[in-house]
Amino acid sequence: RGPDPRSIWVTTSDGFYELTDKESKFYQKGAQLPFDPRKAAAAQFVEVDGALWFLFALTVTDNRLSIFRDGQLKTSSVSIKTPKFFASDHEKNIWLGDFYDGLRKVSIESIRHDDLLHLKVEHFTSANGLVSNNLSTMLVDRDDNRWIGTDKGLQLLIDQPLVTVYSNNSGLPAQNIYSVVQDKAGAIWFGAWDNYLVKYSNGVFTSEQKLWVQALFVDRD
Repeated sequence: RGPDPRSIWVTTSDGFYELTDKESKFYQKGAQLPFDPRKAAAAQFVEVDGALWFLFALTVTDNRLSIFRDGQLKTSSVSIKTPKFFASDHEKNIWLGDFYDGLRKVSIESIRHDDLLHLKVEHFTSANGLVSNNLSTMLVDRDDNRWIGTDKGLQLLIDQPLVTVYSNNSGLPAQNIYSVVQDKAGAIWFGAWDNYLVKYSNGVFTSEQKLWVQALFVDRD
């Protein structure tokens, strides 16, 4: 969000969109914005024990896990180069997805130990369980299962170890997963590049052709 609480700002590869309940306005890259984008509020954050955790861009390639508490911002030693998602599970473990460098988990025990320079981090890559290091999205469903979208299929993390469950071999029409959401009935929906909207319910895949499904949301209705 920017300085006006009535507006939502969306970053794209071409520039910024300012969205209100009445209209949208586009600002091309390099255009003068009504706020400093480096000071914009984080789009993804996790609240743990009254403090906010999020990624803070110190440089283009140093996106640091940070905490805002009691009016103070502090950065940790945990950094990723190309952030793709930031999420937490039901236990408040924090999960960081890198577009090229796999998945990192910061445990809630480590977070509550309150030593920002020595947080306990587990790094998952193709060498120890991931089907691919190129991650795109993550969903924590109502049962605390972690669904991880990659360019080589959809993985499900119920508990250690990681389990690869969905690929072309298991019925996916395409393997490059860009978005995942759970509807109110419990079904899992995801976009598969470049032209599929896929539903998974009761162990069965159904799909329809929809071009470039890169974001999925469930509204209040």
